[in-house]
Amino acid sequence: MGFALVKAVPGHELSVLSDLQRLTGVKEAYQLFGEFSFFLVMDAEASMELIQLMEAVKEMDLVSGTGPLMQVVDGAWEISYMRASVK
Repeated sequence: MGFALVKAVPGHELSVLSDLQRLTGVKEAYQLFGEFSFFLVMDAEASMELIQLMEAVKEMDLVSGTGPLMQVVDGAWEISYMRASVK
């Protein structure tokens, strides 16, 4: 289980939401108001799959940045700050 924040290019939030919902592993995407556009709830078998999913999100044309990946690893929460990016 993992959680992350995503920034969409302004004016393209609905397109990004549609693209996020199509990704395998994204269980829910909640639209936010403020610095970030979406809060993602993701599910994967392994930590590396969550990292790969976030890499796919970062590569989306209309995603302008991501926040840290928060995930459960061996029953404990882990936050990957180095995974944050801004285009």
